[in-house]
Formats: sequence, C-alpha cells, structure tokens
Amino acid sequence: MSKIKLSVLIPLLLLVFIPAMYAFESTMSVEGGINFPQDDVEGDNVLMGSWAVTYDAWIFGDLGLGIGPWFTNVKIKNDANDYHSSLEGVNLYLKYKPTKVLAENFPRHYLINRFSPFIAVGAGWSTHYSKNEHGIIDDASPDKIGGHLTFPYASAGFSILSKWNTTMDIGVKFNMFDTDMIDLVQGGDYNDAILTPYLAFGMHFGRKEPLIDPEILKLRNDLNTTNLKLNEVIGQLNTVTTQMPEFQTELQNLQESMDQAENYIATLQTEYAQMDNKLNELTNKVTNLEQRVAQTPAQITQITTPTTPSADIYANDIRRLQDTQASLTASLNQINQDLAVMNQKIGQLDALTAQVNAIKGAADVSAYTKELAELRTKVNNYEAELATIREDTVNLHKTDNELTTSINDLRSRLLTLNEEIKKLSEQPKPEVKEEPKVEEKDEVTKFEEELKNYMIHFATNSTSVSEQDKLFLNKVADFLIQHPEVKIEVQGHTDNTGSSKINETISYNRAKSVANYLIAKGVPESQLFIKGYGPSKPIASNKTAQGRATNRRAQLVIVK
Repeated sequence: MSKIKLSVLIPLLLLVFIPAMYAFESTMSVEGGINFPQDDVEGDNVLMGSWAVTYDAWIFGDLGLGIGPWFTNVKIKNDANDYHSSLEGVNLYLKYKPTKVLAENFPRHYLINRFSPFIAVGAGWSTHYSKNEHGIIDDASPDKIGGHLTFPYASAGFSILSKWNTTMDIGVKFNMFDTDMIDLVQGGDYNDAILTPYLAFGMHFGRKEPLIDPEILKLRNDLNTTNLKLNEVIGQLNTVTTQMPEFQTELQNLQESMDQAENYIATLQTEYAQMDNKLNELTNKVTNLEQRVAQTPAQITQITTPTTPSADIYANDIRRLQDTQASLTASLNQINQDLAVMNQKIGQLDALTAQVNAIKGAADVSAYTKELAELRTKVNNYEAELATIREDTVNLHKTDNELTTSINDLRSRLLTLNEEIKKLSEQPKPEVKEEPKVEEKDEVTKFEEELKNYMIHFATNSTSVSEQDKLFLNKVADFLIQHPEVKIEVQGHTDNTGSSKINETISYNRAKSVANYLIAKGVPESQLFIKGYGPSKPIASNKTAQGRATNRRAQLVIVK
C-alpha cells in the first residue's frame, strides 16, 4: 500500500469513530512542519515538508494517550554523499497538557479560552526509502512489513483553545530511529534523527463544562449584574472626569470674572468717595451762600454785580454728578449681568454635584471622593465670594439711592437760592466792608490733590486701561498740555501674587500703558517719568481678594 493511501486511510478511519470521541475529551489535529535532519552527512539541507495526523484521548484528565501517523522527506545536497529519503510511521505517546496549573484560562465567551504548554514522550514504528545521487537504494523494509523502532519520540510547545473548541499548537518534535542507514552512511556516535518545528490545527471533542453549584451560579449572575451596573457607574464617572477639566476652566473663568467684579466695585467705591467729597464741598458752598444771603440787610437798593457765585456754576457741577452717576449705574448694571452669569454657572456646578452624589450612592467611588470634595470646596469658596459681592452691590445701590436723594435735595436748595439771588439783584447794593480775601489754592495744588485721590486699577495680570479710567486720563492730558512746566511720575503697582521679577515687569507695563495713553492724547514725553514698583508699596492687605484688587493700580504723582 502506498504512503499517500496509508496516510489518507488512517484519518478516515479515525473520523469513523468521531461519535465515540464525545464519550470523553479528545483532540484530533493535522500537523505541518519543516525537517532538520540529524545525520552523518555534512551538506546543505533542502527544506522538506513533514505531515502528520494526531489523536489525543484525555482519559486521565490533563494526561492523555495519543497516536500519530506521519510521513516526511529528507534531502541533503553533498557532492560525495547526496541522499534523498522518504519516511513514514506512527507514534504512540503520553501527552501532558495542564488546564489549571501553568495554564492561563479565560472566560468562556472570550475568543481564546485557554493558553497552556504541553509535552509528549513516546515511541513508534517507521520505515524509510533512501537513495543516493547514483540512484543506489537502501530499503529498510523491502517486504513492506519490516521496519525499525522510532525511539525516543518527544515533542513540546504551546497550545491555544478557542471558544469554538478549535485548537492551535505551536511546537517542535524529535524522532530518533533505530537505524543509522537513513542517510546511507553507517557511522557516528548516534543513529539518524529528525528535528521538526511544526504548526498544528485541530478540533477538541467532548469538552466538559465545570459543574457549578446552583448557589454559585446565582451568585455569579448577581455578580455579572453588579458588574454591569458598576461599569455603567464607571462610565458615568469617566464622563464626569472628562468634563472636570472643562469645569475647572469654567471655575478659572469665574475667578477672573469675580476679579473683574472686584475691580468694578473698587472703582465704584473710589468714584462714590469722590462724588461724596464733591457733594460735601458743594453742600458747604451752598450753606455758605445761604448764610451770606441771610445776612444781607433788607435795605439793599441796588446791586450791579452779584458778589455771590452764579447758580450756573453749581448747575454744571450737578450735571457732572449726574453724568458720573449714570456711568456708575451702567457699571452696576454690568456687574448685575456678570453676577447673573456667575449664578447660572454655580447652578450648573450644583447640578453636576448632585449627579456625582447620586453616583456615589450607587457604587463605590472612593477614588473620586477627594477630587469631588476639592471641587465642592472651590464652589463653596466662590459662593462665599459671590455673596460678598452681592452684599457690596446692595450697599452700593443703597449709597446710590442716598446720593440721588441728596442731589435732588441740593437741586431744590439751589433753585430756592437762585430765587433769593434774583430778588437781591433787584435791591440797592449795601455798603459792605471788604472782608479779607482767603487765598485760594492754585490750580497745580488742586490738581495734585485730585491725583492723590484717584487710582487707576487693573485686572489680574492685565495692563489694559478701562474706559472709566480713560475719562480721568483725558482730564489729566488736558491739564498737562495747558501746564507744560508740570512733570508727572507714572507709578505702576501690583499685588503680591507671583514672583517679584514678574510683578516688577507687570507694574512697569501698567505705568507705561497709562503713559502711552497720555502721549496719544498729546502730552509730551518729556513731562512723563515711568516707574514700576512691583508689590513693594501696597495700600491694602494682600490677604483678601479686595485688598489685592486695590493694590493692582497705577498712580500719578507730580514731580517737585
């Protein structure tokens, strides 16, 4: 019977017994490999194929009994000793392939269920048909019955079992023959042998699922359900974690908005203080005027030129106060809009916090507790600062209402005073002793006092001059152009946040920004000196946000 027919017949016979294979676990595989002969001839090995069919019966658990028919060819190129040999045979062996110890098992629904090593040892019977370059033939079994022992047979490698019960083995096997004539050369310390790396694909039959106690099965189902819920919670937490940088950005923007609001409030407080001083000054003038009118004798017959100030001057002052009040009202409206936006963001953060708290009630999220607590602390701090801003805004509204009432009362008193002046103008002028004139302050001194009372404030890390401050700088520019002899030092200041080097640069740039604006309005550069003082000259505490906003300023000082 030919080798090919024999090799085909044996697998067909094994297939007939497939139903019996399911009685216990077994594996049938088809192997293919490349031969590396271990012989007595030095020459070039011609790579030849090796083929086999194996059947492993796992009747002892991880230890199985196997049988494997095979056939192969060996060919060596050597000028003196060329030979070509064809071999076939069958091996019986014991094979150990662990399923737990030394093996890696995966869940049943995974593509790969098991990854395990294996080793096999055994013996067999084989025949060969060899011929040299001259065609001289050595047949070890001319009667097709004889042959020689194959011993030892050994193989080792790794095996992979899929979820479809298919297998793939990667290994190497070794066959040594009980003859030294396969290469047609008698000699050497060892008989001829073949080393064959191979790849095998097969099918695993009769695979038994492990017996599982119903209680364990129930626990496993509960665990799977819990895992699904936990995965859902983890997904939600991942979403929250992904959004956390965005909310941190929002919080940073919120901080910047709050700093701007603090700057607005500081500017408004300065404006209100100036308006209050102006109102007091105007009230004093009106009171003085009323006293002087009350002291005028009733016998006045003629007044050519009133010695009292004109009511139009105070009317102009009132109009300027009204304009300033309108500007402050617009600033307050802007602050209210910013506060509304901040409240909306706080609401979004509260909703996120509620979502995180709901997730914390559903699963163990201790890994995120610290981050969420820090986020909540930041939100609480911002809410406290917002509450302070709201309180300051309410107080500003209250002050604004009081100031409006005072202005209206002053307007009424000025109208009454105007009527009194009109009546006095129709009466004869009394003989009045000249009172000693009070020497009034010159314009430069007044301007210097006005500069001391005004500060230009900046946002954090900003050197931009606000529109409100530009109105004041316009007045400064007009005065300096009219008084070229006056020279001013523009001083820049910062809070204590950041390094001294950075703060000195920012303070200088703030002073330069103010000076550039004055120069753009026509002030000669020779009248201006620019200097940055950094955080060295605070006028308020740097421990509070309001104090830091007050220290972020620029001042104008007349150089003596």
